Amino acid sequence: MLGGSAAALANFVPAPVAAGFGLVAGMATFTGAVVWERRARASDFDRRWADLTTTGPGGENWPDDHGTLLALHPEQRVVPYNLSHDRLVRATLRWCLGADDIPVMCVVGRAGTGKTRLAIELTEHLQDASRLTGWPRSRAAVAAVECTATATAPAVLIIDDANTRTDLPAALATLAALSPQQRPRVILLARDFGKWWRRLRAEADHEVAQLLPAIPAIEVGPLAQSPKSVQQVFQRAVKAYAAWSDTTPPTVRVDEDPRHSAMLLSAAAFVAVENELNGLIAARTAVREVFQLEEQRWLTRATEANLADLGLPVLRASVIAAALFGAAGPPQAARLMRRIPMLDSAPDALIDDLALWVRNLYPQEAGDRWLRPHLPARLVEGYVVDSIREHPGLLEAMIADADVDDVTEALTFLCAASSHTPAAAHVLLQVVGRDPARFLPTVIERADLGEVDTALAEFAAQCPLSDQDLADIQVILPNPALSCAATAAVLCRRWADTAANDEERAARLFTVSHRLWEAGNRTEAINVIGTVCDVFEAAADRDPDRYLPLLARSLHKRAMQLHMTNRLGEGMAAAQKVVKAYDTLMSADPDRYLGEYTATLDDLGTFLFAANRYDEAIKTSRLAVDLRRRSFGGGGTASDVFSLSIALTNLATRLGATGQLVESISVGRESQELLQRLVRIDPRAYLEEYAKSHTNMSLRYRRVRNFDAALSSAQEGVDLHRQLVKASGQELTPALGKALHCLSSAQADVGRIQEAITTGEEAVALLRDHATRRDADEVQPVLAEALNSLGVRLSAANRDQEAVEAVHAAVRIVAKLSESSDAFLRDFAKYLGNQGLFLGYLGRHDEAEPACRACVKVWEQLEAKNPGAFRSEIAAALDNLGLSLRALAATRKRWR
Repeated sequence: MLGGSAAALANFVPAPVAAGFGLVAGMATFTGAVVWERRARASDFDRRWADLTTTGPGGENWPDDHGTLLALHPEQRVVPYNLSHDRLVRATLRWCLGADDIPVMCVVGRAGTGKTRLAIELTEHLQDASRLTGWPRSRAAVAAVECTATATAPAVLIIDDANTRTDLPAALATLAALSPQQRPRVILLARDFGKWWRRLRAEADHEVAQLLPAIPAIEVGPLAQSPKSVQQVFQRAVKAYAAWSDTTPPTVRVDEDPRHSAMLLSAAAFVAVENELNGLIAARTAVREVFQLEEQRWLTRATEANLADLGLPVLRASVIAAALFGAAGPPQAARLMRRIPMLDSAPDALIDDLALWVRNLYPQEAGDRWLRPHLPARLVEGYVVDSIREHPGLLEAMIADADVDDVTEALTFLCAASSHTPAAAHVLLQVVGRDPARFLPTVIERADLGEVDTALAEFAAQCPLSDQDLADIQVILPNPALSCAATAAVLCRRWADTAANDEERAARLFTVSHRLWEAGNRTEAINVIGTVCDVFEAAADRDPDRYLPLLARSLHKRAMQLHMTNRLGEGMAAAQKVVKAYDTLMSADPDRYLGEYTATLDDLGTFLFAANRYDEAIKTSRLAVDLRRRSFGGGGTASDVFSLSIALTNLATRLGATGQLVESISVGRESQELLQRLVRIDPRAYLEEYAKSHTNMSLRYRRVRNFDAALSSAQEGVDLHRQLVKASGQELTPALGKALHCLSSAQADVGRIQEAITTGEEAVALLRDHATRRDADEVQPVLAEALNSLGVRLSAANRDQEAVEAVHAAVRIVAKLSESSDAFLRDFAKYLGNQGLFLGYLGRHDEAEPACRACVKVWEQLEAKNPGAFRSEIAAALDNLGLSLRALAATRKRWR
């Protein structure tokens, strides 16, 4: 404007026109500055984004030659993407482009199934959809999340091998701190969705846990699920590698094992093409040849770099060292190479050349490590472990002078390898054995990456550890231990044995019992807690103020362990002692012990009910509910509300079993409403019990013959339990089995018999599978009930032989359970009755008659303990026995 005005003064143009020119020039200058500033900011963002992320899982420096391992790498995309996985890409893309409140998705699949390839395909689609997409470099996830807050486009972060990322918890905390509008979508790729995920969620703050899904959204299964599809996947890979190599596909077939992963089949296909194989080949044998081809490449590249005189053993060792340890920079890489046998006195120049040679062989992982080859993990992990097993001195030499960070890298690698290569656990112990006090905690923290617990527990039982080492390890043991439960139990027992006196040892043995229970060693856990109770009982006589609370808590744990192993008589005695101890404590300080007292009352009700003392059980349950209501007056914490809901559930169950059906449904609904409120607050903590509540309500609706409501509730329970099973591996199989059993009954009630049989068969299969692996005592009663019900459904479908087999299996289970507890006598009587009935349908009256007699005898035994309670059952059993006797007599008459 000043320039325009000056021109006017000089009489160049009229003043108004000059002023307009000045205004336009000023606006142009201002707009240019704004545009320049925006471009500068965008340029700064782009540089920072490139520093923190990559466009794929590997680095940018790919060698020009096509080595075997590089050809198999997902980023090479030699084999066309399988359309059977394309639906998973589309589902993930919809989530990325959608508005789901949960900003984190977990994509899981075993090593070699194709998770990384899926994410590579997804990255391309996201870029086409104008989404800012990046793979955070190692140790850069936190900064990458922060960076997205200033992005001008919606951002997606893909974190590969999420279960090995030490910066993941901090990155998720950073994500939670952003506003919902700033948060990027975060996709986590991992080999499983089990122990590491449960541990991550358990240790996360509430705000972070709310952002994490309770179940994996995408599960990448095997491409080949049948012998035929194995061959199809293999042949597709053969054609792809033949085209890539510009050669004719060989006439070759692979062994049709459905366990072969996509990576394994691709490796076998590559070898078949390169070696021009024909006929039938074994996939696992072919994979070993992958590395024979790769070793030839190493020799060729070494010749080009004037390193061939080092020989294959040294070249192999250098690659293994790079994979196991990596290096932050050239000096660290040189020190790593120096630890290889035969190179301890080599010239520095040769060591530097070797380090650079290894680095140039492969692209490096995206991150702050100068040396860390980015290779197909499933193949390389197996190769490294096998090589170390063949040359044990190699590992010993490489870890001799390694620092803690280097050893931690190696332990992480070996833990992950143990998930598919069992020998990795033994190699790992070679490393830990160098300094157990320093390295055992590292393995414990990474145990959920693989399968190391059995080998680690054996090692922990006898490795040298001081008393202080054992005390320090207790602090880092996870709770629950999950993937290192057996190791935790061993270390905890060793720690207990260092106690100064009996009382201190008993306090530590309390934890030992808990650890043994986690590890599935139920009998020993009960024996240990029994010892604890004995010590505290004697101590409480001397000093009740100090030791009576400890005795009460120990007795309570013992009572519950006995209950869960169906030792109900012993459990009842322990529960009665618990209530007596808390009566004393309540008289001295009611506010302090009210919560524990009400819990023991509820548990005592469980034992009384199991002993068929129904009136006492319901009275005790009502008292527990009333005390819980009064303890927080309708307010209280989520834990208080949850405790009340459980007490209400127990009361509803006991009311329903004694025919008080209307009140049972009313109390059950109140419990379910409380659980629904809690699920809205924290689904992670309360979804399992909410799922169970649907199963329980279905049973109650069936008793009042509201079959539609029963079916709807049972289906909802099954759906929720299936989600929970996916989220936690096999831990919830018994609950899912019970839910399926309940759904089967509800389907049968509305005449859907065939569906009921199918659902019942699934329930039995799940429960049988779990009973063979762990928690058999807990599963057996539910399995027996499911078998009996399946028998009833089969009989209704005129499949009487199968019905007899199912009920006979139920009778065998409950007969054994009844030997140690009267709680199973009712079921025993019912199953015997059905066994006799179904045998009669088959005309096997000589077998039906003893079953019917045994049924009558058991009902009479129950009637003697509860006069008047079982008269109708005895009458029905006698009627069946009479029918059986008449049929048997008629049969014998025909025989004569």
